[in-house]
Amino acid sequence: MGAAGPSVPSMRTGKSDISGWLVRPARGHLWAVLATVLAASAAHAARAAPDGGMDNAIVVRAARTWLAGGSPYDDPHFLYLPSAVLAAVPQALLPGAVLRVLVPCAVTALLALAWACALLLHRVPLGSRLAALGLTGLALGFAPFGHLVRLGNWTVTAAVALPLALLLASRGRWTGAGAVIGAAVALKPLLAPVVLLF
Repeated sequence: MGAAGPSVPSMRTGKSDISGWLVRPARGHLWAVLATVLAASAAHAARAAPDGGMDNAIVVRAARTWLAGGSPYDDPHFLYLPSAVLAAVPQALLPGAVLRVLVPCAVTALLALAWACALLLHRVPLGSRLAALGLTGLALGFAPFGHLVRLGNWTVTAAVALPLALLLASRGRWTGAGAVIGAAVALKPLLAPVVLLF
């Protein structure tokens, strides 16, 4: 038998290299950049929308009307289910100065939670570079992210409910997943078709 030919080194694709780099732990400066970007986004929304965002203000105004004995549906802009009025009652009891800061911070936190659920669903470590860089990129370059924060848009409930429900379902917790979808539909029925899964 002749001498064996030269061994061929295992090929490493650029894709696998990038994937491996992304799942490694993120260093402190990446988290600092992320925190700064999220804080700046919430602060900008608080300055631009003194009522906590146009969309949220509509629901809060409807809740205040209901508490005063009126009908929320007297406002032609209020197109939510009655359950949204009840959910907005705690906000209706707060002064506008508090809502101005609270709402954009809450929306930002919910979007971060949605991102975390999506990462866990795909088994990506929460402390990875992808976790930090991905959310930073969404906050800086994905227009719907900024719109949700600035408007205080209740669509954020669907944005967090879908990955959370999928995560729970993937772990066999169907009751919890159904409860999450049900709560989201009660607030804003964007995920109503998903109810068919349950």
